[in-house]
Amino acid sequence: MTPRQFAVDPHALEQARLDLIADNLPYGRVQAPGWAILIAVCFSGVLPVLADGLSPGIVLWTGAQLLSGLVYHLALTFWPRGQAVGPFGIGRRAAYAAAYGYAGLVWGLLPAAVLEPDHFAAVATISVVLVAVLAVYSARLAPHPATYLTGAIAILGAAVPGFSLAGGVPGLYIAILGPLWVVMLVTSALQLSRRIGEMIETRFQNEALLADFARSRDAAEAANRAKSNFLANISHELRTPLNAIIGFSDVMRAGLFGQLDTRYRGYAQDIHGSGEHLLDLINDLLDIAKIEAGRMDVAPELFAPGDELRQIARLLGPRARENRQSLTLALDRAPGEMLADARAFKQIVLNLAGNAVKFTQSGGAIEIGVRDEGGDAVLWVRDNGPGIPADRIEGLFNPFERVDNAYSGANGGTGLGLSLVKALAGLHGGTVALESELGEGTLVSVRFPGASRAAPAALAA
Repeated sequence: MTPRQFAVDPHALEQARLDLIADNLPYGRVQAPGWAILIAVCFSGVLPVLADGLSPGIVLWTGAQLLSGLVYHLALTFWPRGQAVGPFGIGRRAAYAAAYGYAGLVWGLLPAAVLEPDHFAAVATISVVLVAVLAVYSARLAPHPATYLTGAIAILGAAVPGFSLAGGVPGLYIAILGPLWVVMLVTSALQLSRRIGEMIETRFQNEALLADFARSRDAAEAANRAKSNFLANISHELRTPLNAIIGFSDVMRAGLFGQLDTRYRGYAQDIHGSGEHLLDLINDLLDIAKIEAGRMDVAPELFAPGDELRQIARLLGPRARENRQSLTLALDRAPGEMLADARAFKQIVLNLAGNAVKFTQSGGAIEIGVRDEGGDAVLWVRDNGPGIPADRIEGLFNPFERVDNAYSGANGGTGLGLSLVKALAGLHGGTVALESELGEGTLVSVRFPGASRAAPAALAA
């Protein structure tokens, strides 16, 4: 599946490129005057190898370069990052191109301002300076090709005549060979510009994807809330008539108002069993809907988990015996009391133990236990049933997820039990773990953090 593509606004892409240029303007407005003063000092006679004294040309050039610092400052002030149009309706693109075009022209005039014929040291120094300036332009202006080309062409257009006319033979060599080097530099800078453009476009694509994901997530959450509210409301509406169906079918099969023949009594039994199964399903749906809608709270209280497990074992005992299964309790390490919602605890145990009885083969063994682990109460249910494939375990905690095997097909099931167990455990801040191997059985454990309590003195005695 290919990722969704979003069209990128060319204007937004252009402004993003110009934003990167704007980030460098503060450096330019400081560095241009600083380098101008340093170059003027070097060619003022301080270094005799470069010049005999301060010439009018270097003075004028220094003034022009100081002015370029002001130009950078104006560009940054009136066309800052994020502002597409400045004073007089002038766009940022034109303003930045003009600023760097002017600065490039001033740098290009440096050879004409300071060179003397056949002064090799001066020619070499100015060449190095202009190479450095072009390199800085390539790095700083590459995000926006138009601005970069304006500055680079301005430097080259003014420097070539300056070298050829004022530098003598060394200057002529530079004027001939320099443009070739500049072409290679510009080619590399334009390649860098293309890469930067792709990165900016990718950033816009990612931002659009994130925004689309956020919208989809909000829509999914709204749909999920609507589904949960619908299930909660419809479950309430269904339970009332369903209870009536179960009650009347119970009256009919018991023959309270007269005995039915065998066939009708069987029908009444089927109606009663189907009604109870449907009521269990509706109750599970209602609980899941309440949890997902955030309308179910737990009410922690102290209770003896061992007593609850004994009661559940008595409830499930007839079914286990009917299936010729052994149902045992492991309470030797059980906490005397635990702090949790007793109703939710009982529902968790009934779901897990009911699944074990339902899906374990005839003659199988089922064990239910609870133990204290460092202040946590850990409930577990183990069976030696058919087991679950490893690749299906994680999905079993999703609503309506079932594993198809010989026993699940024969005994039915809605696939809501484990999802409800996980949800109820989550309300306690707890976790659920399921371990299983095909043919080796299944172990499900539920941890209730900090729920274990010491046995009361009365019980301990």
